[in-house]
This record gives sequence, C-alpha cells and structure tokens, in this order.
Amino acid sequence: MKHFALLILFSLKGFYSYSQVNTLSLEEAIHYTLDQNFEIKIERMNLQDAEQQNTWGNAGRYPQVQLQSSNNLQYQYSSPASPFALEGKSSNNSINLGLSGQWVLYNGFNVSIRKEQFEKLEERARWQLLYEMEEQIDQVVQSYYMVQYENEKLKVLERILKLSRDKLETTELHNKVGAGSQFELARDQTTFYTDSTNYIDQKLVCENAQRDLNFLMGIEAIDQQYQLTDPLSITPIHFNYEELYDKMNTYNSSLQAQKINVYLQENNYQQNKNLKSITLMADMSYSGNTNWYTADMPQLEGGFKEETNRGFGYGQTIGLTLSVPIYNGGKNNRQIQSAIIKKEQAQIEMDRVELYLKKEFTKSYKEYQNAIRKVELSKESLNAAEKNLVLSQKQLEQGTITTFEFRQVQNSFLNSSLNLFNAQFVLIQSHVALLRVSGQLISNFQ
Repeated sequence: MKHFALLILFSLKGFYSYSQVNTLSLEEAIHYTLDQNFEIKIERMNLQDAEQQNTWGNAGRYPQVQLQSSNNLQYQYSSPASPFALEGKSSNNSINLGLSGQWVLYNGFNVSIRKEQFEKLEERARWQLLYEMEEQIDQVVQSYYMVQYENEKLKVLERILKLSRDKLETTELHNKVGAGSQFELARDQTTFYTDSTNYIDQKLVCENAQRDLNFLMGIEAIDQQYQLTDPLSITPIHFNYEELYDKMNTYNSSLQAQKINVYLQENNYQQNKNLKSITLMADMSYSGNTNWYTADMPQLEGGFKEETNRGFGYGQTIGLTLSVPIYNGGKNNRQIQSAIIKKEQAQIEMDRVELYLKKEFTKSYKEYQNAIRKVELSKESLNAAEKNLVLSQKQLEQGTITTFEFRQVQNSFLNSSLNLFNAQFVLIQSHVALLRVSGQLISNFQ
C-alpha cells in the first residue's frame, strides 16, 4: 500500500497544478505568435524600413541643397627691420555664407527605374514577412499539437501504470495470505517501477514541449502551463488537386518573392545600361562674403592710428553641366555584362523554385491522402487492442492467462495508442505542409 499512497499523492499534486493552468486554443496560440514572435517582429521592422526607403526623394527626383558657412579670424603683430614696412598689430576677420544646389535633369530615366526598384523591394519585404508568418504558424501549429501528442502519450502511460499498480497490489495481497510467490512479486514490482519511470519521463517531455510552444508564442513566463483545448484529432479536408495547385502558383510566398527577384535583376540591368547615358545637371549657388581688416596705419602728422576697412561681396551662379561618358577602361561594359549574368541566374533560380514547389506540392498532397487512410486504420487497430486489453484484464483476474501474457497485451495496447497518436500528428503535419505550399496557411488559420 506504500506504493499506492505515493501514487495517490503524486496524482493529487499533478491534479492541483493542472487545475491552476489557463486554457489555450490553437487560434489563441497563433494570435500570440503573430503578435509576439521575435522573428515576425524582425520582419515587420524590415518591412517598415523598406516602406520608408520607398520615396521619390530617395530615388533622386528632387534637387540636393547644401548650406555652407565659414569664419576666418587672423591676428598679426609685425616689427619689421625695414623702415618702409608697416609695423604694429593687424587683424583680418572674414565671414562666408553660401547656398548651393544640384538637380539632375536627365540621366536616362534612372530616377523612374530606381523608384520601381524601391517599390519592388517593399513588395518583396511584404512577401518575406508573409513567409516568416507562415513559417512561425507552421511551427506553432506543430508545436501545439506536439504538446497534445505528448499529453495523450502521458494518459496512456498513466493507464498502463494504474494497471501495473493494481496488479502489484493484488500480488502483495496474495503474498500476505500465503497464496503468492516471491518471483511473481519481484516481477510485478519491476514492472511497476518501469512504468513509473516511463510516466515520470513522459511528464517531463510534456512540460518541455509546452516550453517550446511558449517560446514560439513569445511568452516570457516560459514555464507557464496551458490546458490545450483543441484535440489531437482533426477533420480531414478533401482538396481538389488542380484548384489547390493553381492557388500555389498565385499565393505561394517563396514563388512570389522569387518573381520579384527576377524583376529586380532586370531593374539592375536597366540601371547599369544607363551608365552609358548622358547626364544633364543644373547647378545653382548663391554666396556672400563680409570682411573686416583692422590695422595700425601710419598718419601724415606722424604716429599710428587703428583703422578698419570693410568689404562686402555677394552673387549667384546658375549653370548646366552635361556629362557624356566616353571611355573608362571598359568598366561600364563589364558591369552591364555582370548584370546580364545575374539576370539569367535569377531566371534559372526561378525555374528551380517552380519545379521544386511542384515536387513539394505533389508530395504533400499524396502524403496528406496517405495520412488520412493511416489514421482510419490506426483507429481500428486501437479499438481492437482496447477490447483485447479489457478482456485480458478479466482473464488475468480469473487466472486463465499469465502475467507475462497480460504484459504483452499491455504493450500491444500501448503501441496501438502510440501508432494512432503518431498517425494523427503526421496527418496534422501533412495538412499544414499542404496548406503552406499552396499559400493557404494563413487564411486557413486566421
């Protein structure tokens, strides 16, 4: 009975801690992830940066204006050896102020090309954010159901442990009245301790799975335990292959991002072609100068007197600068050729991504169909194993089967349960993979 008391105490502790946890649905877990996940936060900031970069000013449409200001002050004291040179102190103070501007009037429509580049960079940042959201939703869905998967395993091990405990108590009672054997008692004790160890290990696995889920959701209380409300089993959806494949070509984030990469390389090629274009620039400036010169000046009546001369100067300039590239050692041609190569590489990568996604879509679709069938078979197998377990327990109580045979039935029930949980989890994984490759993951879980 000592084992029974310890187990009751352990179960009560587990029930008390379990009753304190909050409930968590899959929808809530996804909401937390989209709002607090670190990787998604980083991609949102990347999108903000791309948005603030996408301006006509950054593309070079508007003039550049600079304000320059300087002040020079010089003191000098002279004691020349020549009687014809001025002696004494002097100072020169000069203030310069200028405003200048440059405006590119024409450079081969490079301004418009660069603006298109910034727009595509912003669009790519949006697809990259969408990709990261899909990635994190994929992980949090799998992590959520992994917690459920491990919890279901824990329940099965708890049931196995209860059977082992009941058998051990019966054997102990038989030994007290002299109807049992020490061999059977030692064997049942070993079975009980083995099942207890498995149960404790599985409980830790469940807690760690919950910690992994908390990290993905960005929950700072990493040890927070939740009671998950969405069951491990899901209702399969029968997708139409052609319709889902068409959606993949339209909404898959990786494919759309690669299409933008192809466009960006074409844009880069156009910018490099403009290196050979003429550039017409307007230059405008306005500057002013004020100068004070103070010195000891000789007087006709003799002696020296401090005098100050003031000078002013100001004016504006307006001009046009026309630059015509003639020769720079073939540098422009090499840059253009390099841009052509990168453009071809981007197209090759595009072809690779399209073929890869076609392969992944077909695999995911077939795996999803196969997973549906495996869940159905696993349920039938578990039903048979559970019936066998109930019947075997009665036979054990009647003494018509041995403890060893009953242990085999227990293991068969455990394996059938784990097979079903694994099949259900694989079904969820294949379902998520199919939705993700077809670009339907976010819309399906929002």
